[in-house]
Amino acid sequence: MMINLIDYIFYRTYIAYQRKGHSARFSASAYLSAIFLFLLSPIYSLLRYLLDEYDKWRNFAFYFYMFSIIAYFFFRFYRNGKVKRILKDYGSIKYNDRISSVWFFLILPFSMLIGIAMGLYMSFLLDRY
Repeated sequence: MMINLIDYIFYRTYIAYQRKGHSARFSASAYLSAIFLFLLSPIYSLLRYLLDEYDKWRNFAFYFYMFSIIAYFFFRFYRNGKVKRILKDYGSIKYNDRISSVWFFLILPFSMLIGIAMGLYMSFLLDRY
């Protein structure tokens, strides 16, 4: 079976939040949204640079960027059939016992580092040329 990495991260964070008694579907969706907000932040940096003279459009680009990523993950995982399928598909994978859940919660700090570093590099390149 081919593992979809986004679905597997959702599964592992869903199970971890469920064990703690939190709202698992909301928390796992918010976690994935935060990861991709940071990973895709260089795209927003490019839009911000291109729309530097247009404050109104720059603000619109920021809100559109935030809303589209958050909405994508919440709409993707808030369907009951999708979550049930993910729980069924990934419940018996061999990696569940081998990889600790702590490693999945380190993805967010790493995505922050990667996104910020790529954004700084992109701003350096754009300011240089």
